[in-house]
Amino acid sequence: PNSAAAAYNLGVLVSADRPAEGLQWCRKAYQLQPNNPSYAYTYAFYLVENEKTEPAISVLRKMVNEAVAYPDAYAMLGDLLERQGKLSEAMSVYRRGSQNQNLSERDRYTLTMKLKRLSR
Repeated sequence: PNSAAAAYNLGVLVSADRPAEGLQWCRKAYQLQPNNPSYAYTYAFYLVENEKTEPAISVLRKMVNEAVAYPDAYAMLGDLLERQGKLSEAMSVYRRGSQNQNLSERDRYTLTMKLKRLSR
């Protein structure tokens, strides 16, 4: 009950057949280790899969605000904001990612291209 790794693995395993249960296990992993970027991102991913976009955005914003070196968090948050029509917020997310020196040069370039696409 207190193993984040076990909760994470179980959440991923059961999510295809039992999405609500998978989400609960991923939430548990995130609650046990909120600073683990894999657990946070996966929790946000399954929140979106379960049509809980706003909580997912909150989890991803926390990651971005902490400048976590997890490029998929920037990409997912930017995409969710774009879908909501919040283009300036999406651009801000992409800009922050493109300037995050903890990300690889390739990941920063990808986020820069997303930013340029929206800047047109």
